[in-house]
Amino acid sequence: MKSILLLSVSLVLSCCVSAQDKYDYQWIFSLNTLIEPGIEGMIIDFNDGKREVIEVLTNKRIGLNNASICHPNGQLKYYTNGCEIYDSTYLVIDQGSNINPGDVHDAWCPDGEYPGNANVLFLQDPGDENGYYLIHKNLVTVNNNGAIDVTSPDLMTSYILSTENKVTDKNKLIDSTRLKISGYMEAILHKNGSDWWLIDYTEPVDGGYQLIFKINKDSISLYKEIPYQNSQTLISDCSAGGQACFSPDGTQYAKYCAYGGLDMFDFNRETAEFTNWRNLDVGLSDAGVSGLAISPNGRFAYISNATELWQVDLDEENLEDGLLMIGQYDGFVDPFPTNFAYMQIGPDCKIYMVSTNGVSSLHVINNPNEKGAACNFVQHGLELPYNYSPGSLPNFPVYRFDEADVCDPTITSIFNIPFEVSSHLDIYPNPTSDLLNINYPEDLNRGVFYIKDISGRRVETNVINYSGSLSLSVSDYKAGIYFVEIVSERRVYSSRFVKVD
Repeated sequence: MKSILLLSVSLVLSCCVSAQDKYDYQWIFSLNTLIEPGIEGMIIDFNDGKREVIEVLTNKRIGLNNASICHPNGQLKYYTNGCEIYDSTYLVIDQGSNINPGDVHDAWCPDGEYPGNANVLFLQDPGDENGYYLIHKNLVTVNNNGAIDVTSPDLMTSYILSTENKVTDKNKLIDSTRLKISGYMEAILHKNGSDWWLIDYTEPVDGGYQLIFKINKDSISLYKEIPYQNSQTLISDCSAGGQACFSPDGTQYAKYCAYGGLDMFDFNRETAEFTNWRNLDVGLSDAGVSGLAISPNGRFAYISNATELWQVDLDEENLEDGLLMIGQYDGFVDPFPTNFAYMQIGPDCKIYMVSTNGVSSLHVINNPNEKGAACNFVQHGLELPYNYSPGSLPNFPVYRFDEADVCDPTITSIFNIPFEVSSHLDIYPNPTSDLLNINYPEDLNRGVFYIKDISGRRVETNVINYSGSLSLSVSDYKAGIYFVEIVSERRVYSSRFVKVD
């Protein structure tokens, strides 16, 4: 009977995980250090139930304009650096060169990097499963009485037909009637599960508008434009230095620049209406780059400037009442300061943060659904084999809306990552109906012990008072799969067990 239950639970777990859309399951980074030929690159791979860092040899550097898309099964399909479009062989696809043509392209792209942040985004064509749109914004230089200004007048698209592995329509104008602010561009699926909403903004000199575009099987068109309430977040200091995102369930939208504060809205995926605007001014005036992410459960927003990370409890009617300091930059250099910059939620339900410098580690919020210090923010918590291009982080739309599938908390780190080691704990008996014994690793002196159910919810939390082992009764647990995790400084030890009746 126990073996039948174990098989059934395993099959359920396998079905749930494989049913997810894994378009964001591989994150690609690179930086040419000029020490050896070629470009040192890496992929953070979230497939097969683990998070693994894979070293690859890419052809060009990937800078602030970093976007990619995977097959539904999680394998890399296409990526871009804002200059060219590449496939999973790391080569430029047919007609994939000369994206964003012009003087800025000619000045920057020989080094493999197009300036500006979050100005590129891959979206699957609602009318053709073999078609992909790359949405991108170009930059142009303007001589303003002797001063050279960089502006972004054009929102464009380039179309990829995967059956031919070719760009069939390139640098096609979507909107060129006003100046766009660099950054903030995000997209989300329509309620119908096929079309897309694309959100962008104009500079205050052009009125400070929020632009909402609709992408359906026939066209990309401007759906509506709305004067934006908080134009302070559209000033030049926020251009490419702020960040926007949707909540994982698609019901909330956030935009943040430290100079203008956090804007929160309720969002209707059917009508593209933004309602219930709330603003939180954290009072940061010398901020530089600002980071933003929303927790998997939608309760917490995380905002940062270069040296501070804050958590905002969105359940509070007054956002200021939910503001908590989570961390301050610890001064670590790697080999440059590992300060705080942009954030992105991972398929493993963790939030990852990059730095503005070329360093070889990412900051990690391990349990973003938890309030305060329990969110377990670890600075430089994921070490990478190479330095990545400063501030580079893949820009993804929201893909999964089913509450059970917005991310997969069962994804665990593997043992060969030096800064966050994840190794199997010695636990027995497994399966168990009552007593569970856990032998601590020999090098463990202190830490926090967790047991989580298959949804990622904590059912047990204890501070470890080291005695070499722990015996725990799980007789009151419901039958199913559970995950044991010990967090000790920068190491994570984990395993899983099955509770049977």
